[in-house]
Amino acid sequence: MTIYIIKDGCFICGGELKGNKESKYLCKHCNVLFTEEELMKAKKQREEYKPEPIAKPKDPKMFLGSVLSMKYHRQDCPYIIKILEKNKVHISSHEEAKKMGYSPCICLKVKEEKEA
Repeated sequence: MTIYIIKDGCFICGGELKGNKESKYLCKHCNVLFTEEELMKAKKQREEYKPEPIAKPKDPKMFLGSVLSMKYHRQDCPYIIKILEKNKVHISSHEEAKKMGYSPCICLKVKEEKEA
């Protein structure tokens, strides 16, 4: 019986899968078995998925805050996709953010450290 390894095959964690058609495919990280049909369906969905591009702001110094977390982010921060539209606040400067009680996201702290 041949065992196949599928790199980045797990559609839950992106981990490696091992197995074949007869015994299914196992992700050791998630401890989940997948059938070949499930893997093919997930692959097709990934190929068809076209996320909408994030609009670049006209003012690159503009930040985006979340009223729930009270953190503010750069416009290119990966965490802003998790902020619901109703919870977004546009902030024009670090000073404005601090006055409003917001703290900087890690994306701002990392950029400040790189620039220093």
